[in-house]
Order: sequence, then C-alpha cells, then structure tokens
Amino acid sequence: MNKWDKLLTGTIIFVSLAAMVILEVFAFGSTGDTVEIYVDGALQASYNFRALREPITHVCDTEYGYNKIVIDSHGAYVAESDCADKTEIRQGQISKANASLICLPNRLVVQITGGKSDADIVAY
Repeated sequence: MNKWDKLLTGTIIFVSLAAMVILEVFAFGSTGDTVEIYVDGALQASYNFRALREPITHVCDTEYGYNKIVIDSHGAYVAESDCADKTEIRQGQISKANASLICLPNRLVVQITGGKSDADIVAY
C-alpha cells in the first residue's frame, strides 16, 4: 500500500465512524422519561426515571418467573432473571423513547415512553 491508499482507507474509516455517531445521537430518537413495566400485558408499575435521585429496584416475582429491574436516572436494565436465555440482561440499559426489554418466558416487557422518537422518519 502506498501513502495515498493508506490515506483513503483512513478517510473512509473516519467518515464511517462519524456517520454512525451522528445517526446514534440524532436520528434514533430522544431520551424518554418514563419506564413502564408490564407482565402478561398488564401494567405493573410506572416510574419517571428522570426525576430519580437514587436507583429503584423493582422485583417482578410472578407465576411466570422472576425478574429484578433496576431503574436509575439514566434508564432501566434487568439485573437478574430466572429464564434460561437471559437475553433481557444482555441487552443492557435502555433510555431512548420506545426502547424495550423483553423476556418472553416470563412475559415481561420493560418499555421507555415519553420524549419524542424519530424512528418513523428514519424508516421512510
């Protein structure tokens, strides 16, 4: 590779990374302000996480299974679960409007609401 090939490769990588950052920050919705927790389609709890000063732990121990959800001023995440695949734990923390954590075996949905989402604009 000569000097110009390296410069072109570096420029392409830089532009690609800059585009990913811009899309993440501006195009995929703003942060929400309410965490809603549903079990089997019924609303179990709702928290305004923007107003929290310290984390809240919400435990869902139902006939379907056990989940421990932690809500702080930055969003919500599932800390513990007794389901086999634990995908809701691996998804990490959510804070953007219309984002959700789902545990199918335990019939749990943790959803962020409020704020403004630009997802439909990006889809079109």
